[in-house]
Amino acid sequence: MKHLHTAIQIRTKSEVEDFYEKILGFECQYDFKLESPLTAKIFGRHQDVQVFNIKRDDVVLELFVDPEIEVHEAYTHVCLKLNKRKEVIAKARKAGYEVIEVARNNGAVYFIKDYSGNMFEIK
Repeated sequence: MKHLHTAIQIRTKSEVEDFYEKILGFECQYDFKLESPLTAKIFGRHQDVQVFNIKRDDVVLELFVDPEIEVHEAYTHVCLKLNKRKEVIAKARKAGYEVIEVARNNGAVYFIKDYSGNMFEIK
């Protein structure tokens, strides 16, 4: 089995650059518009949606831009193992993103939230 991508909803197109590229280091591979008949059939959403395919190393995310999405409390998160994680955490804090630090026996665990409420565990 091979994992091909994970889809994540974001509220604004600016988050692609501001958070995913500048903070997490992803690069945009391409973008496309998923038109209403298809979004309705697959997701039950009757609207066109802009989608960005981004990549870093072997991790691929599809970012669906929808300003009307609801943020729900959940356990959902993406865990990324990054080189220089302290630099990523510092960049996120400086840019105003919420960083959650949890002390554990084997060192701190960090989570970063984007402005749409998506959470990333950084190892």
